[in-house]
Amino acid sequence: MRFRVLATALAATLAFSITGIGTPAQAATSIVRMKGTRNKFRPVHTYIAKGDKVSWRNMSRRVHDVTAYGGGWTFSKVLSPGQRTARRFRKRRTYRYRCVRHSAIVNNRCSGMCGFVHVVA
Repeated sequence: MRFRVLATALAATLAFSITGIGTPAQAATSIVRMKGTRNKFRPVHTYIAKGDKVSWRNMSRRVHDVTAYGGGWTFSKVLSPGQRTARRFRKRRTYRYRCVRHSAIVNNRCSGMCGFVHVVA
């Protein structure tokens, strides 16, 4: 039993050191792209560590926006083609966002151009 606990702790330590989770000095940036005519964020779900930054980049020919919804956070930026914006996330939780121009919220559910940032550690 002790060996199993020790092996699990060692494996978790190794996994966190390889992925960079748990090392705040190594803040990273995840990039979310807005591409093509399908009006989608790519990726839809982004997983980051506390203190990391997400950068949204409009790679389409249309104007899009990144607007927070639900969950008690605020963020709203309009992006013309080629523009980008970023935000650093410091609290562990899920942040929902959408493009107001290309999405709809019905029964508190977003459909269309919607995305999530999951801050996991």
